[in-house]
Amino acid sequence: PRMPIDHALRAKGLGASEIASVMGLSPWGDAFSVYASKLGLIEKAPATPQQLRGRYFERGIMLWYSDVTGNQTEWFDSSVEHPRREWQRCSPDAWILDVDPALTQAQRIMLRVAGCDAKSVNWRHRDDWGESGTDLVPDYVALQLHWSCSCTTMPYWDCAALLSMDDLRVYRIHYDPDIEAILLEAGEKFWRD
Repeated sequence: PRMPIDHALRAKGLGASEIASVMGLSPWGDAFSVYASKLGLIEKAPATPQQLRGRYFERGIMLWYSDVTGNQTEWFDSSVEHPRREWQRCSPDAWILDVDPALTQAQRIMLRVAGCDAKSVNWRHRDDWGESGTDLVPDYVALQLHWSCSCTTMPYWDCAALLSMDDLRVYRIHYDPDIEAILLEAGEKFWRD
């Protein structure tokens, strides 16, 4: 079900942008910072100029992604939770859509076949990203995309990363049951303990 991004709701589950911190692979936080945030022990810091730029540019990045890839997308930017693991959450920026092949032309409807997140990358971090068309993204981004695949049971997750005003790169992470098992074990242990 679609739920608007709500910070009180986020406190009731572990989101895709938090799993890298829990795993000790985020440059912006660790498991304790996620824990303290969930309990309201620390105040939410005001958005940095870079974070604001990312929020404002995300829709444009997704439109550009659609033009470059030919993929039709549906802007989402809301929270979802796993159907059985209520503590597992993610907030996809957009869904990648495709036609249901089981239907005739007259019955044609679009289905969500994967997800996509948009990133506006600070120029100082551009060397952390590989060539477009690969899966060479920073670890914290890869974990976010794997977590989103797991949470939504999607076969892959794209990342549209704007590395400069004219350098849009597209990356794809495929669902991997071995990586999912590692993330779920760490995520559940964090959430339970």
